[in-house]
Amino acid sequence: MRAAAVALLLTACAYPPAAPEGRSEPAPLPLRLIGTEPFWGALIASGEIVVSGADRAPLRAPIEAVPSLAGTSGWGFSGLAENGAPLSVRIVPAACSDGMSDRVYPYEASVRIGRETLSGCAGPESLFQHPS
Repeated sequence: MRAAAVALLLTACAYPPAAPEGRSEPAPLPLRLIGTEPFWGALIASGEIVVSGADRAPLRAPIEAVPSLAGTSGWGFSGLAENGAPLSVRIVPAACSDGMSDRVYPYEASVRIGRETLSGCAGPESLFQHPS
């Protein structure tokens, strides 16, 4: 029984995130997330999620679990934010527009911090880098 509990704990804390059921590849980390109304952004990298925005200080949460996204080919991340609020992220492959530009991102994203839900788009960090 104890060995099963340890195995379950190690699986829940696995990083980098494993591929969800039915998907062969892990999440393309680092991932950047953006949203409008309100303007917010997040970065998933180096074992943590950092959420920030125009009206909020950066909030960090270590990634503690990778929940299964049953019925999707997306990824899920969760952790406990430094302010004690549960934080979860859901990334699903789908063309996504930020509503402010003509750019299309490869994923839809949602971030839940406590009772607040932020919706937006996501993509690999390289998509957000400006050419020199």
